[in-house]
Amino acid sequence: MAKVKLHLDKRTTNKDNLHPLVIQLAHKGKTRTLPLKIYLNQKQWKENSQEIIGLSNSKRTTAIVRKKLSLASDYLIENSLEIELMEINELKNTIQAVLLKQPHTTQRDVERYINGKTHKIYLKEYSDKIIERLNNSGRFGYVQNYKCAITSILKFNNNENLLLSEITVSFLRDFEAYQLGKGNSKNTIGAYLRPIRAMMNQAIQEKILNPSAYPFNSYTIPVNKRTKKRAVEKDVIIEIRNLKLEKGALRNAKNYLLFIFNNRGINLIDIAKLKKHQIINAKYENGKLVEGRLEYIRSKTKKNFSIKLTQESLMILNEYNISEKGKNDLIFPIGYVNTALGRSNYDQNRKRINGRFKILAEMVGFEGNMTTYVIRHSWATIAKKNGVPISVIGESLGHEDYSTTETYLDSFDHDTLDDANELVVI
Repeated sequence: MAKVKLHLDKRTTNKDNLHPLVIQLAHKGKTRTLPLKIYLNQKQWKENSQEIIGLSNSKRTTAIVRKKLSLASDYLIENSLEIELMEINELKNTIQAVLLKQPHTTQRDVERYINGKTHKIYLKEYSDKIIERLNNSGRFGYVQNYKCAITSILKFNNNENLLLSEITVSFLRDFEAYQLGKGNSKNTIGAYLRPIRAMMNQAIQEKILNPSAYPFNSYTIPVNKRTKKRAVEKDVIIEIRNLKLEKGALRNAKNYLLFIFNNRGINLIDIAKLKKHQIINAKYENGKLVEGRLEYIRSKTKKNFSIKLTQESLMILNEYNISEKGKNDLIFPIGYVNTALGRSNYDQNRKRINGRFKILAEMVGFEGNMTTYVIRHSWATIAKKNGVPISVIGESLGHEDYSTTETYLDSFDHDTLDDANELVVI
């Protein structure tokens, strides 16, 4: 059982060579001291009677420290079961909060004090720091995700700032219930909470948040089970491939769709960033690209890719006059500038392109969803149906957390991946 007593700490002295009078806390075989900001010499403290002597206000000062000791003792008695679950530092901070509590102090003030003793970082201030880092590193796609997450959390908290350590399991469950009550899906809730989880992990790595304050070991971010099909059959891709379209926005969309499909589900943003120098081992005949490899670093995962260009990819690249471009020129007319405004413009273009994908789907009589993600997912699904091992598919798509790939495979060579790609797209 935890115990407290008044004690003159003779291990330390102040500039006047006086010792601090403290409340000594004992709990689970460990001791800690709670300062009282009173300094005495050995003759001014009677340990047996717990009494201060030799001062002009000895009785009043003794009464004050005995009252604080009484408050600490009462807390230990009234919360004995809860205290058994605490470590000594947490118990010390809690008692300090009890001793500092005034009539106007709320329970939230007490909790904030307890948390603030070891976890002083606030959500808004730390998120601003993370967002600044993302902007400085050019990762503008993540900035909006963080801003939406912080806005949703603060709105739930009545627009009051809160400490990172106040985001507890209970807080997250209440937040989830609140969002579900508003009609938001589990995937939406997950989109709000994943940046919060990432931010708390970073704070722990930077040693400004105690690992014990991390709630996601006990709380699981909700996700919806997939209920609608997110892949299309190969015959739909073939029908879109066979569409005869005049040059313009819709034909460009068709080319982007097929280029995604031909290059293992490459993300649209990586197509938008693609420059001529990323086509390596290039061979030209009569002003046309007839052979080469596509090399790029995926924006999302920073993983390196090297893909042999298929005949359809070569035809698409030649349509954009790749032979006439400078080595640092963008190949496709999607447009991408690595600034916050550039990212915003790209996001608008992506929405327009997905809208045109839907038009292409309607033109071949397909009524389901058609987006850049659907094409990426379709490549993987068709590969599986064609007997490509799941491990090869995982490596081809660059799944960083693909458990099968990580378990027994380090890396396939380019020829194995190229053969798998040829099997899917031809």
